Amino acid sequence: MRAWLRCVAALATAHALSLVPRRRALACGVASLAAPAVAADSPDTTRVGRGMRAVGTPNQNLDIDAALGIPWGGARRCDAADRDCVTDGGDGAAAKIAPPPGLGDRTLAGVATLKISVAGRDEGALRVGLFDSSGARVFADLAAGAYKPDGSDATPAAWTRGACFCIEDGLVKLSENADAQEVAYRRRFGLRKTPEEFQPARAPKLADDDGVAPKLPPGTLSTGRGGPGASLEFGLAVAEVDGRNRVPVGVLLDDESMALLAYLGSRPVVSQRAKLGGKAGQPIVKVVVEASGYVTV
Repeated sequence: MRAWLRCVAALATAHALSLVPRRRALACGVASLAAPAVAADSPDTTRVGRGMRAVGTPNQNLDIDAALGIPWGGARRCDAADRDCVTDGGDGAAAKIAPPPGLGDRTLAGVATLKISVAGRDEGALRVGLFDSSGARVFADLAAGAYKPDGSDATPAAWTRGACFCIEDGLVKLSENADAQEVAYRRRFGLRKTPEEFQPARAPKLADDDGVAPKLPPGTLSTGRGGPGASLEFGLAVAEVDGRNRVPVGVLLDDESMALLAYLGSRPVVSQRAKLGGKAGQPIVKVVVEASGYVTV
């Protein structure tokens, strides 16, 4: 009998407690009511969508911020896709625009043109004057869509369909490693599988040393002291950079190109802290660099 009474009492207590709102449910109710006020205070320039990844966030594919309705990088950060949104996530001027570096005592062998688009917008072109050197000839062939090391069976590499882009150590870097060459080759010919005869191009060591300067001024195109290597890597100096391990191979030729370079160098990028994930220096919005040709002078 007593056991039966204890059971009835327990059931009655459980029923009474079910009528009392729990603290967690109450807190959620308050949060849901407060959410519109927070959203209303968000600036008009922040939008959920194209440019959600905050500076320092290594994973660009996980869109938790967008799912929660949080503006890019916080309540006062700008949309990374906006043209005036710079590296620190605020609205402001791009990096300081320097004058073209000039040729010094060098002469030009030709001019390459690189078309630039950022977040789907056509931003103009970089006009790059190239010296007469082995490193410059690699760049010229990439711009013309026909780079292939002498005596090699490699498939010609090209930047006519786009080059890999990142910002690192004061340089806007362009490259095309073996994997990127393979993907570009399949896209060029509409292939789902890479043919067996495909062989990525790899630049040999530079045949001549064009002189290593202590400093490279803004607008200088350079490559590593050992040459472009397996990644076919070149870099444009956004500001004055240490040139001891770089070989200059060309320069930007006009004020319009220098202004575009300054803009590219101020794009929001994934933080250097993401290096272990292999994404450091990658722009948060898509930047496409396409070579539209090379002409000799």
